[in-house]
Amino acid sequence: MTLMPSFHPYARLLAVPVLFLLVATAQPLPAKTQAPRFSLTISLPQDVIRADSEMPLEITMTNTSDKEFTYGVAFAPPLWTHLCRLDVRDSTGALVPQKSSMHQFDAGTEGGPALILQRGEKVTVEVLLNRVYDLSKPGQYTIQAVRDNGAGVAVKSNVLTVSFAGEKPAPEKAQPPFSVTLTSPYAAIKAGYQVPVIVAVKNVSAKKLTLRSWVEDTRVAAGTGHEFSTGIEVRDSMGNPVRRTKEGQALDTEATFPAGRFNFISLSPGEDYQETRIVGHLYDLSQPGAYKLQVALTDPQTNLVVRSNAVAVDVLSADDHSMANVQPPFLLDIRAVEDATGYNFKAGVYLAITNRSDHPIAFDIGFGDNDVDIYDHTGNLAPLTEAGRRNRGPLPRGGPPTQHLQPGETKSGGAIGLDSLYVLAPGTYTVQMRAFDGESKTIVASNRVTVTVGR
Repeated sequence: MTLMPSFHPYARLLAVPVLFLLVATAQPLPAKTQAPRFSLTISLPQDVIRADSEMPLEITMTNTSDKEFTYGVAFAPPLWTHLCRLDVRDSTGALVPQKSSMHQFDAGTEGGPALILQRGEKVTVEVLLNRVYDLSKPGQYTIQAVRDNGAGVAVKSNVLTVSFAGEKPAPEKAQPPFSVTLTSPYAAIKAGYQVPVIVAVKNVSAKKLTLRSWVEDTRVAAGTGHEFSTGIEVRDSMGNPVRRTKEGQALDTEATFPAGRFNFISLSPGEDYQETRIVGHLYDLSQPGAYKLQVALTDPQTNLVVRSNAVAVDVLSADDHSMANVQPPFLLDIRAVEDATGYNFKAGVYLAITNRSDHPIAFDIGFGDNDVDIYDHTGNLAPLTEAGRRNRGPLPRGGPPTQHLQPGETKSGGAIGLDSLYVLAPGTYTVQMRAFDGESKTIVASNRVTVTVGR
């Protein structure tokens, strides 16, 4: 779990655990044709901790010419449909048709808004392959991406040969190489609220592991994601799976595509990774009752399912006023600015707020209304600049909030330059945001992120 021109589009997949073997083969250029303006490559991840069998096929197009050219994009999932088409065949060489649910999204490679790809630049998209094609039948498949180079000449990617062998039996006395821990700051919530949880995965083996993390597209640079492809399960007091919301059902029936991408996090021995998720967007927690939340991840080497501890959460009736004005209705999320090119700062963060409540809320995003705390490698606060001192003071600050968020909505205040607020020498720092909540009269803290200031 972690963390263009790079677009990260996606299609949809099944939930059938599979093992696959990848073999790349080069494709010769047709004789006596002009050199293509671009190249295509495709790849599938291997040996990553997974929550399910979502299969992210990565497609990269590189401008190999000495000139720029344009390509079409779609601004809603699945974005890859305007970039290329896929050729998927079974062991007999027969084309595997797309799922019927895909037809509503498949617009072809023609049309769509155009973007410019400069010479030498790459654009990368991701397709959740099993949501486009039914690959649940055991056997061997070949996958290739194809795009027209003009004048009817097709440019083809490498070919992936994928062997589906079903579930791999776990070796006797096999031990999972990682552990999973689930926590939540709340043991009870009001009906209609969503539950924030923290998922922690720790590498308990002697080898490096890679963890698959779904990054939801919140339309802003930060924001707290929901349950999709996290391994989170929700059960009621009888142990039955909780029914899905309208959004969850649309994903399950492939009426919609999940909007986001996978990131892959490398975990060294003894290292752990944590992320916050909001439960209640895809699982229906609108009815009062006792619920249990748990995470299940699969070890790709042994196919062992590793489960976290179970977390109990009581959903209270709207008539139960014991929870009134106790919990903040929002979550803060910050992400480090990976590339500060084009900004007038050396290091920065994106801030986003997500409304987890059942009602609209008012909020202002920015340093003038909230605090940004920056700690050096010793754990001490970095010294404030003059501008930082002018803006610092007890929370709350400023006038009445001017922005409004609907339930489930996420908004961002853009990038915040840290070196305008703090005197930052070269090194690594830990950053956290704090805001005042007028409903619960409490200070709400964001997650912590690490930023590096270069020389």
